[in-house]
Amino acid sequence: MTPRTRAPARPAIRSRAYFEKLLAAFGDRALVMIARLGDDAAGAMLLVRMGDRAWELYGGWSGAHGEARPFYLLKWRAMLRMRQLGVRRYDMHGLAEGAADPLAGVENFKLGYGGEVVEWIGALETPVRPLLYPLWQLAARGRLARSAA
Repeated sequence: MTPRTRAPARPAIRSRAYFEKLLAAFGDRALVMIARLGDDAAGAMLLVRMGDRAWELYGGWSGAHGEARPFYLLKWRAMLRMRQLGVRRYDMHGLAEGAADPLAGVENFKLGYGGEVVEWIGALETPVRPLLYPLWQLAARGRLARSAA
C-alpha cells in the first residue's frame, strides 16, 4: 500500500501562488491535512489522488511536540482517508540517498509502514527558450537563497 519514490536532493521552495494554483488544478482531488496539538499547528501534508492512487506531494513537521509524535498520527489518518476514498496505492514520496543523508531518519520512519521501494526517473527540464535558460536558473538560485535567509 505504500510505495515510496526517491526525492530530489533539495526540495524546491514554492510560493503561495504556486500552492494556490496546484490546489485549484486538482480541486477535490487535493487534500490538505494539518496536525494540531491545542492551538499549535505541529505538521501539515498536501496529498493528491487520481483514481486508485495517492501521492504525498509536500509535508512536514514543525518540530514541536516531538514526544506526542503528531506527524505519525497525521500520516496514519491521511492513509485512512485515502483508503476511504478508494485509494489502493499510496506513495509517501521520497527516500534518503544513503545512511549519511540528513533524511535517513525520515526514510526509516517511512519504511516502518511497510510497502515497497519504487524508483522513478527524475524530472526532465526542457527549456522553452534555451538562450535565456541560464538566466532563469541564476534567478531561481537567487530566489532560493533569499527565501532561505
